[in-house]
Amino acid sequence: LRNETEDVYRNAATYAIQWQIDSTQTTTLDFKGYEGEMKQSEVTGQPQLTYNRNKPFEKEVPYYNYFKPTKEVSIPKAYLIPKTWKRVIDRLDINEIEIDELKSSDSMEIEVYHIQNYQTYNRPYEGHYPHYNTQVSASKETVYIDEQAYYRVETDQEGIRYLLETLEPEAVDSFFNWNFFDTILQQKEGFSPYVWEAEAQQFLEENPTIKAEFNKKKAADSAFAENWFAQLDWLHKQSDHYEKAHLRYPIYRVLK
Repeated sequence: LRNETEDVYRNAATYAIQWQIDSTQTTTLDFKGYEGEMKQSEVTGQPQLTYNRNKPFEKEVPYYNYFKPTKEVSIPKAYLIPKTWKRVIDRLDINEIEIDELKSSDSMEIEVYHIQNYQTYNRPYEGHYPHYNTQVSASKETVYIDEQAYYRVETDQEGIRYLLETLEPEAVDSFFNWNFFDTILQQKEGFSPYVWEAEAQQFLEENPTIKAEFNKKKAADSAFAENWFAQLDWLHKQSDHYEKAHLRYPIYRVLK
């Protein structure tokens, strides 16, 4: 079954990374249990549930063990991983993922993710504060790839499912959701409103398309229209002054 599954995904175009229960399908489970009884607790003096081992029973119950995908991603040809993310590379190595050195430096077209939204649990779990409901946007860029700075990891290998489950940010147990890339969530460079105010006016005049989008957003969003800082921040994020690494997922997807 494992070999068949690997063959399926190594020849597939897409991979499901999120699922939900399919309530239209069930199997029948022959549940075996003991009848429950309420007895007075000798410790608290309050009613407490117990199970009578002298009264076993069997009952057919519906078992919801069918799932349907709610989110799929296209399977890339390979991933490009910066060598600086050693904790990620170490875990790939431990799981016997084939990692290749690049043979040359060159410009190439890649697909890059930007984190659009995510939520974080407010209590620790397994020593982490995991993220969930992560959403990304994808765009294609031509970037220069230094052979000394990146590893190339092909998806056509036995560990394809491990790669997709960990390197796709929206997957439930991705490295991103397990806090391996939290430094990209921190914006280290901002703007001074009194300085950017004057520059923002010039920026709008030089970029009519962004100006039209800015005015449209103010007209459609009253809260945005009344928040001067939110407006300056939005314009700053559209400009070349915005920190490029902020919310930019550092692992690139090679599509062909």
